Amino acid sequence: MTLARRASVIAIVLSLAVAAALLVLQFVATAPVESAVVDSDNKPSCVIPDVDVPRAVSTTNFEGYPVEQTWATNSAALEQIGEVTDLVADEFGGEDGSREALENGLIGVTLDETTKEIVVVADTDVVDETEIEENVVEEVEGDALDVRVGESCRGAKALLRAWDVLDERNWMEGLERLNIGYGLNPETSQWDVSLPPERRDVGERLKQILGGAVNIEYEELTLNAGSRDEDVSPHYGGAALTDVKGTDHICTSMATVQLPNGDKGSVTAGHCFRNDDKVFSGGVRYGTAKGRSGYPEKDMVRIHPSGGDTFHKKVWITPDEPAAVYVAGSSNMSNGQYHCSSGATSLRLCGHEVNSVNYTLCMTDQWGISGCRQNLTRSISYNLYVDGGFIVAQGDSGAPLYTHRWPEIDIRGMLVGGNINGTRMFGHKINEIKNHLQVSNLAH
Repeated sequence: MTLARRASVIAIVLSLAVAAALLVLQFVATAPVESAVVDSDNKPSCVIPDVDVPRAVSTTNFEGYPVEQTWATNSAALEQIGEVTDLVADEFGGEDGSREALENGLIGVTLDETTKEIVVVADTDVVDETEIEENVVEEVEGDALDVRVGESCRGAKALLRAWDVLDERNWMEGLERLNIGYGLNPETSQWDVSLPPERRDVGERLKQILGGAVNIEYEELTLNAGSRDEDVSPHYGGAALTDVKGTDHICTSMATVQLPNGDKGSVTAGHCFRNDDKVFSGGVRYGTAKGRSGYPEKDMVRIHPSGGDTFHKKVWITPDEPAAVYVAGSSNMSNGQYHCSSGATSLRLCGHEVNSVNYTLCMTDQWGISGCRQNLTRSISYNLYVDGGFIVAQGDSGAPLYTHRWPEIDIRGMLVGGNINGTRMFGHKINEIKNHLQVSNLAH
């Protein structure tokens, strides 16, 4: 029996677990928790890796990546990572990071920096490791990287229960407008949860409810609203954008796309502009914002041409040379994958490492609209623990997240937020952008 066929059986078991979790939540919402939950779901045979190991400041290769990442950023490796991701989605009945895949025992696909392998992390108490070997590992055609199955350090049932608790946000009063971010990290089999430093009471309550299923981090989150600086027609991706002509930029354009009506236009973050807002780049008109819907969960908006504006399928990557490059294609990123960004403030930076592909970011924007952006990627700086790892700043929202296919690039997503000190980056996946905004043709 394949893993996907077991879904109906597992769903019955999980529904009982979810019901039990909700009963627990109803109790803890009205009564104080006397003691911390015993983390009985942690597998004693599994050692959680230390992902905060300091790294030496690295030199970069010709594509801008730290040289230590070359093993996973070359074209053959990127193609194989995509192949494994597709095979895993077929085997587990849903893409990596989805609830369906987690219900079937997939914790996530990631990369092992030490062994230089692609690792399919699964709850081997629930799924048959032999079937994953036969249907995924042995089916991989690429040979750039080895692929193996890794045992999760925590069961899928416990992680699903934690997901429900985090989504509900009813374990304490007054959490409706709380700034919070959370995503599943397959390396540690934990939910990484970001909370404001002044809300340690919330973190302590979460630990009481969920134990070791969550890793609490206290940091300020932000929506990063706030030549490339005056991008004349034909317009490029990675351009500095503003809502008033001639003022400092507040956001960045992602890339040129084909709009639903067949015209060429662009895309940026939805918290940057509302529908029908005029969009400028420095002192020139860039277009008009349209198509924002489902906001803030879908934090994205199209930019349509105004008057004689035209758009070219290049992206600014200054301070690199050449200053702008063509887009070759697009696809989603995987856990553990390294990538670049090109924001109007931070410019081109490479070496960011994805450590969650189902991140949820709950924030209040500049218009007072509160809500959660879901199914995001979360990335950290490669040199985060050495020099602060600055990878995002005010004005970068909407920036393209990409990988190199030298001398061109593949668009992988769009930046929508980060933490206040610029060491975490959150982005919408490119396939979700294309589907929701009904845009296409991200190649020249």
